[in-house]
Amino acid sequence: MSRGATVRRGCGRALSPWAIVAAESAGRLTVPMPGRIVRVWCENGARVARGAPLLTAEAVKMEHTVAAPSDGRVARVKFAVGDWVDEGESPVNFEAAPDSA
Repeated sequence: MSRGATVRRGCGRALSPWAIVAAESAGRLTVPMPGRIVRVWCENGARVARGAPLLTAEAVKMEHTVAAPSDGRVARVKFAVGDWVDEGESPVNFEAAPDSA
């Protein structure tokens, strides 16, 4: 998939390929590039479906949305709009639903 492509997932919003990588990786959620948080889509304790946007960071004038890798719960959002995040940082503590593992 090219980096310029967009894909629609369960939330109905076009997501960047970076979001799809985050959504389909088995490990922790990470930010693919250093950037500034421009939108937080969820709050602490929120229950979300696989592919739902969690937060969006802007880097090099491109937006990258980190998406839920499975159905589950947002245990903690670690950043707010305007905060700077470094590449590889985990911006959200996410707990997968027991039946989605």
